[in-house]
Amino acid sequence: DRTPGRGITRGGHEFAVALPRADGRSTTDGLDAAFTAAAENLRRRHGGHTARPVEVLPARVDRRALPATASDAASTRYLVGIGEDELACVAIDFADQPHLMVLGEPSCGKTAALRLLCREIVATAAPESAQLEIVDFRRTLLGVVESEHLSGYTVSTTALESRLTGLVELLRSRLPGDGVTQQQLRTRSWWSGPEIYLVIDDYDVVAAAAAGPLSALAELLPHARDVGLHVVLAR
Repeated sequence: DRTPGRGITRGGHEFAVALPRADGRSTTDGLDAAFTAAAENLRRRHGGHTARPVEVLPARVDRRALPATASDAASTRYLVGIGEDELACVAIDFADQPHLMVLGEPSCGKTAALRLLCREIVATAAPESAQLEIVDFRRTLLGVVESEHLSGYTVSTTALESRLTGLVELLRSRLPGDGVTQQQLRTRSWWSGPEIYLVIDDYDVVAAAAAGPLSALAELLPHARDVGLHVVLAR
């Protein structure tokens, strides 16, 4: 049945959509004016009582206008944006979700999301507890982190291979040995040092320049929580 206004939901239920015109006409001609007139009539009839407006995300959000508590200095919880459902702050806790992938079309805001996250880490955590290893072939994150939080800034394939070699050695040294107790495993107290955030912008560009650019980290990804590794990439 292809009757206009009828369809089937993804759950298999039938639905019908109708235009609530109150002027007796069955076409879409002059629909805007008809809706406006109907709305004015309802306002007069019900004394100004209206439904809550449907709010949408603003085109631009100023981080300074958001609550300072959106990120948590006592943990690995950082602000990543505003959610469209509740129009409230959305944060990611890397203790629960060790990695983050940002996907989207060109110029949709992926790099802006990475900039925000990097700045939140710098503003919230001390360098002794959080280090940023940035891979940025297009230099879109240049200058975002200039404090002691920055452990490395990589813009080429050769440099990436060298930096990953050192990073893998460090993370392997954090893997639990035979002498680690259950209590240490529970509290992750057999090693000390900063959480490491490997931030990669334009991963598709990095992958095109180097075959399997993160293959050296593959063996460590299942142990990311244990060794304090967080891969954050946009593509």
